Parts: sequence; C-alpha cells; structure tokens
Amino acid sequence: MLKWDALRRDLEGFVGKHDYRNRVPFTDAEASSYRRAFEMMAGRQGAWGSDLHDREAATLAATTIADLRAENERLRSELASARDAARGRPGPET
Repeated sequence: MLKWDALRRDLEGFVGKHDYRNRVPFTDAEASSYRRAFEMMAGRQGAWGSDLHDREAATLAATTIADLRAENERLRSELASARDAARGRPGPET
C-alpha cells in the first residue's frame, strides 16, 4: 500500500500543479507519476518489485502449488475414508 499512497500523493501534486495559478514547479516524482500510474495499472514487470516474474520464484511457486494440490487430494481421501468408517463402510486399503 505504500507504493499506492506515494503514487497517489505524486499524482495529486501533478494534477494540482496543472492549475494556471500554480507557480511551484513539478518535482521529478510528480512529473513521472502519470507514467508510473500507467505502468502499475498495466502490470509492468517489476513495477511492484514482485519476485513472481523471476524464473526461479515462478518455478518454486508452481512446485508449491502442485504440492498443495497433492496434499489437498490426500486429505480429501483421508476425510472420505474417515466418513466411511464412521458410517460403518469399509474404506480403500492404503
């Protein structure tokens, strides 16, 4: 949220200084704020400092997701077996 807050402040300064009565020059941050806003909204790689664009991090994320899905399936199967046992039905042999 800090990046959004800083960008909002810079954009407000940029817009406010377009008033014809303004005599204060733009700061560098204000002058570049509209480009940064477009980049953030368009999802430019690295605009958020995200590691997900890093190949190693993306591979790790995919592996983690695959592991979580496998664990989810294992737990679903275990839960189904426990429900069957509670109902007096034989479950699959493991």
